Amino acid sequence: MKKYGASPSVIKLVTLSLALSTSICLAQTHDAQNPASHQSTGLAGRDTSTTSANLGAGRTAKDLMHDNVESKNGDKLGSVKDMVIDTRSGRVDYIVISSGGVAGVGSHLKAVPPSALSLGTTKKNTLALDVTPEQWKAAPDFDKKNLASLGDQAQGQQIYQFYKQQWPAVAAQAPATPALPPTGRDSGIRGQTSRQLQLASDLIGKNVVNRQGQDVGKISDLLVDISSPKVAFAILKPGSVITDADKQASHQLFAIAINSLNTMSGDNKIVLDIAPAQFQSAQNFDATSWTDAGAATGTANVFRYQGRDNDAYSKEPDNTRRNVRDRDSGALTPTKQSESKEDLQLTQNIRRSIVKDDGLSTLAKNVKIISANGKVVLRGPVHSEQEKNEIARLAEQTAGVGNVENHLEITHD
Repeated sequence: MKKYGASPSVIKLVTLSLALSTSICLAQTHDAQNPASHQSTGLAGRDTSTTSANLGAGRTAKDLMHDNVESKNGDKLGSVKDMVIDTRSGRVDYIVISSGGVAGVGSHLKAVPPSALSLGTTKKNTLALDVTPEQWKAAPDFDKKNLASLGDQAQGQQIYQFYKQQWPAVAAQAPATPALPPTGRDSGIRGQTSRQLQLASDLIGKNVVNRQGQDVGKISDLLVDISSPKVAFAILKPGSVITDADKQASHQLFAIAINSLNTMSGDNKIVLDIAPAQFQSAQNFDATSWTDAGAATGTANVFRYQGRDNDAYSKEPDNTRRNVRDRDSGALTPTKQSESKEDLQLTQNIRRSIVKDDGLSTLAKNVKIISANGKVVLRGPVHSEQEKNEIARLAEQTAGVGNVENHLEITHD
């Protein structure tokens, strides 16, 4: 009788096909469960391609400070203490890292090129630096008293070369007016450069005035992107010069290119020569405008800033009652915004539809949108019941009816 059976070659072929099919299925399953694997993770493992402000890998300076810094092998090296910004070019030249010591006592500082740090770690609020602990101990130390010397080409190249990074060339075009003077006792050093260095911590909290000494506002934070040579922006809480011309501006923050801050007045205030009309006509700040901004040095680039850390909501009515409600009910709060790709995209889509509605005020366009597991919570002040209902309607168009909690509150300020 003739026996029917597969030859050894056929068996091998079938086995290989099954193995390949299994590998493909596993890969597809992994991708479906981990959609961020197709995205630029950045921000310590979080998907940064869709944030509420659509600013890519942008972070505020306050948010970035105190981030942990580890080696590629997970060795703790220190934490971010500050940033050194060249106010002439508007770019971040160094990240200052505090290392060693206990509770800041006995620690020492090191200035590291931002390009040497990686945002693509799996740990939250953690940056990676490609050095060994032994190399880190031998890294050049930094003294704030000698801040300006970091702009010297010889010293700058030495630090950059230690971390195997390219020393950035100085912009060929000087600003139209004098840049901010460097911080520190060694402020007279210029060397072969035209850099003007300031610590981020020294810029934050500075009052800003115009040439007539009138109150333009106060720098509440800085917006930086250490993954690219983008111009840093100062986040400005508007002063009386702006709010007197536009009452709604009191609920808004603005982003201004650092290289637009040109001089320092005698009482240590920053002088910004810009007309209030430029604030009124300012467009929303996003990744595209950030890339294009700062190309013309000495030119004031002003945008409306709508980031998640916008403190323009601090005047929400009846905060005490609302906070008690949140604590007792376990309702979603701003700190519970989901970092999943789907929820971040949901928040962004709702924000986009609200901003496009010309019938809404600036105040209404800046309400808080918190998304988690497909559910949306709306918070913040609006001017009328009509605005409150319109925003809820727009949110439901995106999230679906029954998936939106409307906690917007009407203010008559």
